[in-house]
Amino acid sequence: MPQSVIYILLVVVSIVVGYIGGVLITFMYTEREKRKQDRQVGSLPEGIDPEKHTAQLRIWSDEKDGLLVELDNQILTDAKQANPGQRLKLEAVAGRLLQWLNLRVEQPRSMPAVELPVQPVSGEPEPVAMPKAVKTVKAAPTLVDAIASVTAPKPQVNPKSMVEQVDEILQELVSQSSQSHRSVKITQDPHGGIMVLLDGGQFSGLDSVPDVEITALIRSAAAEWERRSERVK
Repeated sequence: MPQSVIYILLVVVSIVVGYIGGVLITFMYTEREKRKQDRQVGSLPEGIDPEKHTAQLRIWSDEKDGLLVELDNQILTDAKQANPGQRLKLEAVAGRLLQWLNLRVEQPRSMPAVELPVQPVSGEPEPVAMPKAVKTVKAAPTLVDAIASVTAPKPQVNPKSMVEQVDEILQELVSQSSQSHRSVKITQDPHGGIMVLLDGGQFSGLDSVPDVEITALIRSAAAEWERRSERVK
């Protein structure tokens, strides 16, 4: 037998086997669906035709009077579990159920407008009573106020320099001498030397002062400063 004939026979046999297998599978599926429908029809109450009627939902209740809604082969224990499509279906079924029960959801009635009587205005307006002044109670001082009220310690004054101390002694000596009518003061120049201010004039160094008596008073003040410094030591 030629090889080509063998191939043709194999193809034909495969087609026949496939067709028979398909028919068997279709028959088995059809029979299973038919038996399923028969069971459903047998469980349906009298008057329900599955070809004319469609099941919308089932409502179950538990021992605590809680409701379980069976919708689209899904059990819903709360309305929040329903998706938007299921929510619309539930509302449609609920609306039809209310119509079937001849129940209507009453809309809240609007309150009629009430006209307030208008009092005639007299010629003179009534005096308006002014509110009495309310005495303010001073609050107790807080810790921050108490701390702020404490007088801060004054900063310590820097000790006076030697020239300033000598000048203080000089002012004492001048006030007790015959030169009390004159203006004399010693300060320190920027270079660390002594500047003498005498009657409006300035003299750099003690040797440049032309007045002998003033010079003697300045030397006496310096000597007195040295004696006081020795006592302190």
